[in-house]
Amino acid sequence: MGDIVALRAVLWLTLQAADLEQGAPAEARPSTRLELGIRAEGRATTLVPVGGPTETFDSGSMTPSAALAVNLGTLRTDVSYSLRLWSSDVVEIASPRTLQTASARLAVRPPRPWSLELTADGLAGTADPLANPFHTIQAAQPDFVAPSASVPYESLRTGARGERQVDLRTTLGAGAAWSVARGLTPEARLLLPRQQIASADASVAHRLTELDTLRVTGTAARTWTDAPGGRTSYVSASASAAWRRGFAPRTEGWADLGVGTSEAAHVGGATSREIFPVAEVGVVHGGPPLALREEVAIGSSAYVDPSTGALVPTTEGRCAVRWRAAEHVSLDGSAAVRRSTDGASVLAFAQLWVRWWLLPRVSLEAGLLGRSQRDAQQAVPSFSEGAIVAAVAYGAGPDAPPDGALR
Repeated sequence: MGDIVALRAVLWLTLQAADLEQGAPAEARPSTRLELGIRAEGRATTLVPVGGPTETFDSGSMTPSAALAVNLGTLRTDVSYSLRLWSSDVVEIASPRTLQTASARLAVRPPRPWSLELTADGLAGTADPLANPFHTIQAAQPDFVAPSASVPYESLRTGARGERQVDLRTTLGAGAAWSVARGLTPEARLLLPRQQIASADASVAHRLTELDTLRVTGTAARTWTDAPGGRTSYVSASASAAWRRGFAPRTEGWADLGVGTSEAAHVGGATSREIFPVAEVGVVHGGPPLALREEVAIGSSAYVDPSTGALVPTTEGRCAVRWRAAEHVSLDGSAAVRRSTDGASVLAFAQLWVRWWLLPRVSLEAGLLGRSQRDAQQAVPSFSEGAIVAAVAYGAGPDAPPDGALR
């Protein structure tokens, strides 16, 4: 992949149960759909680097996209592409940076009670890897341009996942993945050296009652990182059991408890071992047909540091709320924080986002964003940042009203 050429290919092969006597469902009937979209965004940002002067600037981006879906019954293909043109400072930086992504999905559905999924993801271009620091946290959030950390970057990920329903209560699952990522210049590789990750997982989910589900999961992974000081590698494994219960028609809670271990091979032959907890508790309320949805969770796990390759145990917390204030107006708010157990790294993020659908495919957006990052590594910037954002978008999104809903 080149400096500004991105490839994102997702090949999805799915084989799952289907009742032939009931006939093909509506979504399995032959159809073709082309969806074009574009999003223009501007923001006024204030950046406060640790130990540096406060900066105020205006940034913007333009992202055209296209998606094609072809449904031939048991065979379905989805292809999409987007090109992001963005500038962290529209006054000082005249030439926009570029980031391209593409995706493709192939799904096959014969009448059998199992599924298989094959994936390949890639991107390349000038991106901000710290724009969404909570990639391990499932709080919804938009992209966030950080001018202090934008780097030429590329990545590729492939994976396979399968499930089989043993009976009406029990499902087996397994998956494997491999990924590689790196910065494209010597300066970028100080922050993002070449890193490869191979991982696998297996799980058993059993529905104990109509309200309770128990899932047992085991994972294993190996990481190689070509850091500036030399190559390091980590081997890790974890085992956990998660219990999920429905407490009310629109309320669910869960508790996940387990343990993980890692062994590192450092430069010079030195090794180290570590044991860390894997746990999470949370509750979610609402969702369709209710207009309001809230979620709160706190947990402990570990993530792979993209700069050093180290497996970093962390404590994480998140909360999110979504309110469909009217048929054509939605409000989203979320906050998240992640702290390494040794206190060397702390990330915090918060947003408030309003979306107004003028037409089923045209929306106006406005938001307040804020985040703070503290890291002991010299290559990773520490700063606080806040922004006021406005955007206009064309294209059917997940929150769009159904066709014809707006008159």
